[in-house]
Amino acid sequence: MQYKNKKGITLVEVLVTLGILLIVLTLCNISIKNVQKLIICNSVRSEEESMVDFIQGVRLECMEKNSDGEIIIDCMRDRFLFTLENKIIRQFECDNYIDLYGLNINGGEYSNFIKIRKDGYISPCSILFSNEMGEERRITTTVNLGYVQIK
Repeated sequence: MQYKNKKGITLVEVLVTLGILLIVLTLCNISIKNVQKLIICNSVRSEEESMVDFIQGVRLECMEKNSDGEIIIDCMRDRFLFTLENKIIRQFECDNYIDLYGLNINGGEYSNFIKIRKDGYISPCSILFSNEMGEERRITTTVNLGYVQIK
């Protein structure tokens, strides 16, 4: 009995190949989503640290120039403006990952600016914002210490 050489693939081979391909693609999709979430998380944390660095840098600049200044919080444009003698010196624009929505001063009163004295004193306040991950966060300045932290 002679066997003919078969050309082509069987239905079973196609189904097994598709099954394996489906498993691999599912695992890749899960991995890609985790990587995307990690990238967003790192970007948000980096942006939060940049906001704190901006506030600390402005505080030091007021001390170096021996002049009082203000940080104006522009919630509509998600940015900070640093002013000395009513002139905008510097600005910080938040990335799309951050949504500024308020500045809480003295435990309940809302304002749109933080006063910084020439000796480095920052008005105690909390800058309120939400991030891309849906977390509501705040940057808090501490009375007389000039200490700024994220909560």
